[in-house]
Amino acid sequence: MRYAQRSIILPLAVLLAAPIPGLAWGKAGHRVVATTATTFLTAQAQSQVADLLDPGTTLADISTWADDIRPGRPNTGPWHYVNIPRGASGYNAHRDCSRGCVVSAIEQSFRLLQDPSKGRAVRQEGLKWLVDFVADLHQPLHAIADDRGGNDVIVRFNGRQTNLHRLWDGDMIDRAYLGESLDPPACSC
Repeated sequence: MRYAQRSIILPLAVLLAAPIPGLAWGKAGHRVVATTATTFLTAQAQSQVADLLDPGTTLADISTWADDIRPGRPNTGPWHYVNIPRGASGYNAHRDCSRGCVVSAIEQSFRLLQDPSKGRAVRQEGLKWLVDFVADLHQPLHAIADDRGGNDVIVRFNGRQTNLHRLWDGDMIDRAYLGESLDPPACSC
């Protein structure tokens, strides 16, 4: 693989894979994660991302693409999480990902993104999957099997009943960022 092609993969993988404590991953959370990752990309990586995306489109803009298309592609549902049993010593692909999961989806997204023979459209889709899935993987409730990832744990937040997964996935960050712009800052390159 050429150096220029690898130079986008490594910085993007490192930045997106770094845990970002305290953030939730609904639409606003995905935008925050992608915006944060964007600020740490090198000028060369920013250029390569821009070459893959449509003009004027940012990582934040594509950060929920995989969630947005999910209703039309129900087979992709398991790609957004991994069910690691509570008390397990770690991830086990055979046990935790037998029908596909966020870990295998990230691996597939990397393969698409790294393969120049796939063409721009396929590689662009790989980037869209990757941005969403890496954020999903770092949302704690997307990685535990118990209580269906918190969906079965009923809580009260802001005077209304919800479930723990929804609270963490969006309600808290939506409230924290109420009225604030989640668009990435202008590039000073």
